[in-house]
Amino acid sequence: VIDTVGDFDLAAREHADVDARASSKTWGLAAYADGYSKSDIRSYSTAAIGAGSDIRADGDINLGAGRDATGVRNSFSSVARTDLYNNSLVPIPGLDWGADGLLTQNNRVVVDGTLRSVMDVNLIADKGFGHLVDGHGVARDLYSQAASAIASGISNLFGGGDVSIEQNSGRSIEHSIAGATVSGSIDAGIHNQQRMTISETDPGGGATPDTVSTQVPREGQESKC
Repeated sequence: VIDTVGDFDLAAREHADVDARASSKTWGLAAYADGYSKSDIRSYSTAAIGAGSDIRADGDINLGAGRDATGVRNSFSSVARTDLYNNSLVPIPGLDWGADGLLTQNNRVVVDGTLRSVMDVNLIADKGFGHLVDGHGVARDLYSQAASAIASGISNLFGGGDVSIEQNSGRSIEHSIAGATVSGSIDAGIHNQQRMTISETDPGGGATPDTVSTQVPREGQESKC
């Protein structure tokens, strides 16, 4: 049981920065270059009110997943790079090479208990914004580099830019979900109804109660999910 005269804030936020790199260089008569890099971020942020919990606040109740109490969101950078250089006279293609940049996140707000607020109740599950997820692999050999040099020279003669002839392989995959689940009870604006009882004494000594009930809604008061 928690009873506060101010706001109640519960939030979960994560930040991760992963950079994976692989590089391979070969020389000789006949050879192949192979390499693989993988950056895999998996994030699970949960703000939960368990069954049997009772939270009451005179201010707002704010629950957030994927952001902190000040509104700063999750931030992720998942980068994978693979660079292959085959400088042999007879380059043999690599069989299994590439780069994977992966991000998986699941941000949940779960309410199984009771939330009671004089002001508002805010449940916010956020995926974040602007995550960097990038997987990129490049493979070059003597002949592709020579062809790139020749093509770039011709392109530059006519005012164009450099030309790159190379093999590329990689995946950039982001899977983000966010949501709120409520199986408990949420009550916002619990003081929106007030009652005042006035008692008058008659000459015979008895009391005649007079009850006045008022409902005082506050502009913008609501429960958000």
